[in-house]
Amino acid sequence: MGKLGIYLPSGGNLLGAVGIYPAAGGRDRWRLPATGGFAIMIRLMVFTLPIFLLPVQIAMSDPQVVWHQHSVTRQQRESLNGHRGCVVWFTGLSGSGKSTVANLVVEKLHAAAVHTYLLDGDNVRHGLNATPKMLAERHEESFATRFGLGFGAEDREENIRRVGAVAQLFCDAGLVTLTAFVSPYRRDRDAVRSMLADGDFVEVFVDTPLEVCEARDPKGLYKQARAGAIKNFTGIDDPYEAPSEAELVLPGGDLPAEELADKVVEYLRGAGKLGK
Repeated sequence: MGKLGIYLPSGGNLLGAVGIYPAAGGRDRWRLPATGGFAIMIRLMVFTLPIFLLPVQIAMSDPQVVWHQHSVTRQQRESLNGHRGCVVWFTGLSGSGKSTVANLVVEKLHAAAVHTYLLDGDNVRHGLNATPKMLAERHEESFATRFGLGFGAEDREENIRRVGAVAQLFCDAGLVTLTAFVSPYRRDRDAVRSMLADGDFVEVFVDTPLEVCEARDPKGLYKQARAGAIKNFTGIDDPYEAPSEAELVLPGGDLPAEELADKVVEYLRGAGKLGK
């Protein structure tokens, strides 16, 4: 890590350190996104008048993007909450029981005074990750086409990237953040894992056989996919890449949702995520 000093004609001095990432460790401190390459980051102390010390981080790939380190830290928020922040990432086929189990986990943790939030795959499509058709109801077509997300491979990648970024912020806020998304591609889930500090990402694979999911078909999506009305549907004409190293695998076709939720809570408690 090299030292850096910059004199600003406007009356300030920037003192800090330069590093090229990825590097050994430090991901939890620098909060770097998974870029697939490397980024040069500068951690600076900005001396202003009257005297303040403001730590910032600048991504040299885009010097307009600065990370401000706030005075209330994650550790202070976690101390107030009485437990750690983390991301519990539920993945599995549509109809596997992800949302049902995640919701039950939230109920159990809430009853135990654990601060939680559940990001659900359907719910975020109503706002953050709305489809082009939905955005077109309130925006110009060009805007809707550019920022709306469909269900092709690239759109799914961006869907998970956005959710991962939100989950990372919630984790930093000290929340036990649960997400329930099909998230079919291993690389996308791994990219979210790489955003977070070691131990902050808990991958929960709800391993429910396709035939069970299709028999349930609570939204009628499998029926539509079989009829050709829905394209790129995971498990039918688009692959699902099962996790190879999930922290927890739930037999979704064998046990009731209540028991599966208990297994998740038991794991989180045993891993030290829920405090004393």
